[in-house]
Amino acid sequence: MNISSITDKNRSLTLYSLVITLFAINAYLAFIFSPELSKTFGYDTANMIFIRQFISIVFGIAIMYMLGKLNKDIWFNRIGVTIFVVSFIILVVMSVVPASFTPNIESIKLYLVIGGVTINPMLFFPIGALWLIAWSSDNKSKLFTNITIFILMIITAGFCIEFKNMGTLLILEALFIVMLVYINGISRFTIISIIATFGAGIVFILMAEHRIQRIVTWWELSSDFMTTLPIEKALHENILLSLMDKISIMALIVVLLIFIAIIYLILTNNYKNQSYKIFAVGIASLILIDLMLNVLYIFGLLPIYSSSIYMFGYGSSIVISSFLMIGLFGMLI
Repeated sequence: MNISSITDKNRSLTLYSLVITLFAINAYLAFIFSPELSKTFGYDTANMIFIRQFISIVFGIAIMYMLGKLNKDIWFNRIGVTIFVVSFIILVVMSVVPASFTPNIESIKLYLVIGGVTINPMLFFPIGALWLIAWSSDNKSKLFTNITIFILMIITAGFCIEFKNMGTLLILEALFIVMLVYINGISRFTIISIIATFGAGIVFILMAEHRIQRIVTWWELSSDFMTTLPIEKALHENILLSLMDKISIMALIVVLLIFIAIIYLILTNNYKNQSYKIFAVGIASLILIDLMLNVLYIFGLLPIYSSSIYMFGYGSSIVISSFLMIGLFGMLI
């Protein structure tokens, strides 16, 4: 028997075990908060959030396991392009359909609802975008990859501004900057790109009075160690806002362990081509950036409402996208 294959299997098993442990904690928290969350979202059944979460987790585990078994040389590009194209099309549809199909949460368009099925395509789009960046780097020029990232930054900004989803905009633009730095290093091009991105962000803030006022309000309250949000609004925004709960702290530790495990697997894996490694680095970066920005918001150090956090959030879309992300990563190791 091949010793290396046994080692690879154990490495994947460790990662999958951590992910399943995390979502077991996630399901437990969903069970605790299900009555409040179900009421917030207008469900008649008190435990509907937990039921939806449990079904999503079981389905997600199956997806993660099956993806990890597939041949990356055959399926990685097929699945990647499917995720990108489908999520992009749904985002376009969200921008043109009547408002009845896209209910607002705190004035933010997050979901497309068709026939009782609810999906948040902005949670799947980053996975497809990372695939596109990885694909563009495979036997292509570095200039082509940089142009691809710039186009993705513009597309992302357009969708997020249309949907008023500034939390996701911040996460994804930060992700694209990290990918530029990883691909190009600290070069003149990278520095100019970062300055241009921050400049565009400042102009965007200054274009609207309510954005300026939000920054001012945040600055006035920044001396507070914790944001003072009502519990219903906190639960409505993000289950991670129950950070003071010991179970939540344990879940955050598991998220960090998953990040460390992914970094270890990236460093120890002998990738066949650079595109696989770029995608893997992108996945690790997305998890860490998402976690950091959410925690900064929770402690009042960021004036932008956070989005659902990968690996640790309630809702079917965030659960499925997290397992899909880890499944694709598992395929590459």
